[in-house]
Order: sequence, then structure tokens, then C-alpha cells
Amino acid sequence: MKRNLPKIEHEQKLKYITSGVYIFPTTQSLVKENPNLIKGYLLDTTWRDLPYFNTSILMGCAYNVGFALGFSFHRSKTAEGYQILLDTITQETGIDFIGCTIESDQGKSIIVFLN
Repeated sequence: MKRNLPKIEHEQKLKYITSGVYIFPTTQSLVKENPNLIKGYLLDTTWRDLPYFNTSILMGCAYNVGFALGFSFHRSKTAEGYQILLDTITQETGIDFIGCTIESDQGKSIIVFLN
């Protein structure tokens, strides 16, 4: 399974890339400067954007418009992929998702994650 994953050289060793998270540069300022702007979130993992990975994207919703906050890529569509995305965004930006409205496709992975 790993032989299909991309590799990088780190500290003079080849390592496999298994997952990752990208937070858009504007995410923290949107939340900190406008604390009441975001009324809910959209979370989806139904498409492939990167070869070898499923991609989960988190979007904020305000004034009937969605805007990307960050995304993660993971080997498969699992609860772990959602956990990595939300935990990393919380850690890096201070967004607290407890008690927030999050809309999703209600697939098995998101149900496992929420439980």
C-alpha cells in the first residue's frame, strides 16, 4: 500500500507522506477579527483532488456564502481524517467547534467521528 504514496527526503531519510493539513492564511484573521461572522460549517470528503488521497475540506458559512478555511488529505475516508482536520485547525487558529453547526453528507465516517 505504501509503495504508491509520495515520498520526501527529511533529515537524509526518505519518508512516506501519509496525511496532512493545510490551513488557509486568512482563516485565523476571519475568525479573530470577526468572531460572530461564521454561522456554521460545511465538512465534505466526497471527492479526490490529490492523487492517492481523499481530501476533506472545511468551509465556513456567512451571509449565505461558503469560504474555505482548510483541508486535509488522508489515505482513506475515515473518522481519523476528520479528527486530524478539526484538531489541527483548532490548535492553530483557536476555533472551537464544540456546539457549532456542522453540515455534512452524514456518511459512515462522519458519524463515527461525531460519536
